[in-house]
Amino acid sequence: MKIETAIKKFKSYLPKLRTEYEWLKGRPYMADCASGYSYITGGDDVINCSTHKQHMVNNKTWIQNSPTQTKRPVRGNAIIFDWQGRYQDTAHIGLVLSYDKKTDEVEYISANSAPDGRVHIKQVGFRVVTGWGWVNLELIVTGK
Repeated sequence: MKIETAIKKFKSYLPKLRTEYEWLKGRPYMADCASGYSYITGGDDVINCSTHKQHMVNNKTWIQNSPTQTKRPVRGNAIIFDWQGRYQDTAHIGLVLSYDKKTDEVEYISANSAPDGRVHIKQVGFRVVTGWGWVNLELIVTGK
């Protein structure tokens, strides 16, 4: 699967209700950002963000954010968030759509990122980003 295919697939869930998400079948009350990311990108069914981070660490694509980090994510990267801004937590995962250098904000799409629990596209300041990289290197980067 190529990254643009994954993004298009993720966007197709924007108008849908949680009850229509394939990754939640049989587990309707699960906090679903990690499993949604897995489903969309064709990876193993992972139900927590720390496992996604560990995949990036293992495949040597993880970039840890810090106050001095000058690199920024690119379209298609997995991005992990720490809502406290400590660059440590793995509270949420999304799929990067873009990065705005002027505002230092990242635009991403993810599941369970709003009070209604639906898939949403959001922009957030870079200060809440723990890090980013490629989770499913074989499928996303090579396009196989």
